[in-house]
Amino acid sequence: MKKAHIFFIALIVLQLNVSSVFAFSAVVERVIDGDTIKIVGIKANIRLYGVDTPEKKQAGGKEATIFVEKFLNKEVEITVVTKDRYGRIVAIVHDKETGESLQEMLLLAGHAWVYEQYAKKEYREPWKDLEFIAMREANGLWEMADITAPWDWRKEQKAKWKSKK
Repeated sequence: MKKAHIFFIALIVLQLNVSSVFAFSAVVERVIDGDTIKIVGIKANIRLYGVDTPEKKQAGGKEATIFVEKFLNKEVEITVVTKDRYGRIVAIVHDKETGESLQEMLLLAGHAWVYEQYAKKEYREPWKDLEFIAMREANGLWEMADITAPWDWRKEQKAKWKSKK
């Protein structure tokens, strides 16, 4: 019965443009990187809404991924916000045991930035407070002398790639 339920949810998410928020329980099967996970029973990846973590090859990327790996095989609540242009489900992910959001945990531990461009004000403002606490306490990324936001790092990498052509 549970597999049929997950299949039904997957069909809704993958076939339609998600315009309304809905939630479901799932188990984390794989961690792609610090802000992207795969859950059991759904082909599409889950992209964490409103935060951005360093890329794997970027300083802090490995640490962000390891932090999220604590959720492997754990039950989580997925609150779908939308679907992005890459076909990923964009969602807020809560630890089913504690109720804490993975986004908030990443921010407080200093493994993520608030992705202001993509976060609604209702999330952006409290999450910026958590990001500030992590900065003040020099958690994670914020203990490094020179850090680059992932969106800037990706632009730099794209420019390097284009210049090699």
